[in-house]
Amino acid sequence: MLETLKIYLMDRMRIKREWMKKRTDVICPKIQKKLEKAKNEVASNIARHSDDKKFEVQHIYSGIYVVDVERRTCTCRKWELTGLPCCHAVCCIPLINTTPEDYVHSCYLREAYLAAYEPAIAPLPGPNAWRDSGKIPILPPKKLRLPGRPKKARRREPDESRKSNNGVTKLSRAGGTLNCSKCHEKGHTVRKCPLVIPAEHLVGHGIGRGPSLSSNKCSKCQRYGHNRRTYPTSHPEGHSDVVGADLDHSQAAQLMDEQPVADEQPVADEQQPGEGCHVDIQAVVHEENVSSTHSAEVVEPKKKIKCYFCRKVGHNKKTCPTIQAQGWRLRKAKMDTYGPYVESIGKKRRAKQKAHRLLDEPDDASQSGITQLD
Repeated sequence: MLETLKIYLMDRMRIKREWMKKRTDVICPKIQKKLEKAKNEVASNIARHSDDKKFEVQHIYSGIYVVDVERRTCTCRKWELTGLPCCHAVCCIPLINTTPEDYVHSCYLREAYLAAYEPAIAPLPGPNAWRDSGKIPILPPKKLRLPGRPKKARRREPDESRKSNNGVTKLSRAGGTLNCSKCHEKGHTVRKCPLVIPAEHLVGHGIGRGPSLSSNKCSKCQRYGHNRRTYPTSHPEGHSDVVGADLDHSQAAQLMDEQPVADEQPVADEQQPGEGCHVDIQAVVHEENVSSTHSAEVVEPKKKIKCYFCRKVGHNKKTCPTIQAQGWRLRKAKMDTYGPYVESIGKKRRAKQKAHRLLDEPDDASQSGITQLD
């Protein structure tokens, strides 16, 4: 690749050098075109003398500008930035009996162009003329395979826009200020708003990135940070005093000690089988039924039916009112275009055959009356 670049630069510098030597212009051709364009815009300007070198130029559309020919400045700042006289300066330069080409920067002249392309890249011998050093050739570095699956997407800049899976460009929230839609204060969102979540539940959850604290309230333990489906069961009483923080062994033991223990009932003297022992079978059956009902009550809540078309809960796709409404609109549009549906001949024929068959079959009540008369 380096050899290709070297050959390209050698040819380019030689071609540019020979091309400029054939021309007799004082200024480079592209700069001369820009200067001619500025001369064509002179008709839109009106120049007024202030002194020998300063002018006030009024443009028909853009405003009034001050041109200093001696210092080569204009209040539009185009002359200072590019080194070429702007249309306001070109309007003033003929008034002092000079040409705009005299005020072009020296870097745009023919001599500067030839000086830039005068040096030439020296030719180099090929690998066949290189001396053999007798040393081991340099090997490429070993390929390091990083752990994990290689990424296909490139690393984006922090201020670069990102696209989601559906191709929609999303703006980054980095560097922005969080605004709460509940209390309209800055520094937090509604998920960590003190009006929604009590202050004692916000311990350990600072502002910025970190463990998220949801504003959901559990209907089972009346705590924030989870709901009934994500009810934590790994701690005593199913939760901790601080949401999102695990209990230590000492805290867990303290909570277990605080739980009320049922008073031990005095155990009666054991009776031998057959000595005044009477078992109430109905009471035993009743207790078993009660225990079975209690065990049946602790059942996981059934999954709610969800429609995959409108994403609402309470019905499925077959009974979705949105699909039914869309189907009715399509049928109504077809009826408005082609008229009402005409019943097919097959359906009429089947209905007629069914009516004749019902007329030909004897009635059960008439048959029972005939048998009684016989």
